[in-house]
Amino acid sequence: MKTTTANGKGYESNCFLSQQRDLQLQQVQPRMQVEAAEGGCRITVVADKFVRGLAMWIDDDGAWFDNKL
Repeated sequence: MKTTTANGKGYESNCFLSQQRDLQLQQVQPRMQVEAAEGGCRITVVADKFVRGLAMWIDDDGAWFDNKL
């Protein structure tokens, strides 16, 4: 389902018709890019397959993520 927020940003959510344990998801290695932007930074995460369970942390030392199936 694609949704747009009040400020015009878009995001997509997914609904599965099976239990997560029954999904046959492939391992994926997302890539992260951090760029300076007005008032902060822009973080882009790109993957060639569906990523489930992506967690991202951001602090003064940088940004990193963990992808666990």
